[in-house]
Parts: sequence; C-alpha cells; structure tokens
Amino acid sequence: MMSKVVSVMFLVILASASLSFAQHLEKGDKELAFRLRYTNLDFDHLDNTETAEVRLTFAYMLTNHHEILGFVGYLMIDSFDDVNFGASYHYNFRAGDNLNPYVAPLVVKFAGDTEDTFDWGYGVEVGVKVYPWSHGGFLFGLNYVDFQGEIPLLDATQFNMFGGLTVKF
Repeated sequence: MMSKVVSVMFLVILASASLSFAQHLEKGDKELAFRLRYTNLDFDHLDNTETAEVRLTFAYMLTNHHEILGFVGYLMIDSFDDVNFGASYHYNFRAGDNLNPYVAPLVVKFAGDTEDTFDWGYGVEVGVKVYPWSHGGFLFGLNYVDFQGEIPLLDATQFNMFGGLTVKF
C-alpha cells in the first residue's frame, strides 16, 4: 500500500513539473493548505496505534525563501479525537518554475482529550509544494514528530507521509 502511495505522489509531481506557467512563492505571498495524513503512532512503552489527521494551515512568506505558518488539525487516535494547533517555519528552496521543496521545524500543542495524553510535539518536516497553476497546487512530504507524554510512559514518535492541496494568493 505504501509503495502505491509513493508511486502516485511521484507521478503527480512529475506530471506537474512539466508545466511551466506557474510562479515561485515570493515575499508577501500567502498560502492556505489542506492536508491529510495517516500513520502509526509508536509509543515508547505501549502498543502502537493508528492515527489519522486533517490539517488546515495558513502561511505567510517573509522573504522569497523564509515562510512562517500556523495550523490547526483534527487528530483521531483510536477512540480519541481531538484538535491540535501549532506553528512552523519553512525554508523554501527553488527547484524549477513550479517546484518549491522545503524543510521545516515544527511544534504542536494538543487540546481536549488528547491533552490528557500528550503535552507537546516537536518535529521536522521535508516536502515539496508543486504549483502547476499560478495560484493552486499540491503539497507532499514526510514528517517526523516526537510527542511528549503527560507522563514519560506515554512518550511516542510518529513518522508519516502526507499529501494535500494548497492555494497561494
């Protein structure tokens, strides 16, 4: 299943990269992105569990390479479902007319039911924003997050792939 997801993501990026009428992200641009991810949460001292998340982000380009963003996500962990929010910094590279690879540290804060399990999450993300159109495109990436448990027994790590849609204005 994972190889099929990677193959589809690669084909979409390859097909989108052939279009040359899109523009790079530039200072002052804003981005609104919607992403989906599914992964296993690897607890240090408990059984692994499956998670799914829907995340909405809003970003602002400080310069042609530096971007800050805030996000809110809806996270589902077994019988838990909850909201998380956080912030990230993206360093965007230039790789052609419509590809914007990036690297990003991030921090996540949990609320509600999940807050009883986790305090904070810290991680790193690498990805690519593909803009086949001047104001819309796709977002693909890998994400690693270290979850700090309410008690040390609940510490966990998460490695996942995600995909989404993004609009710049």
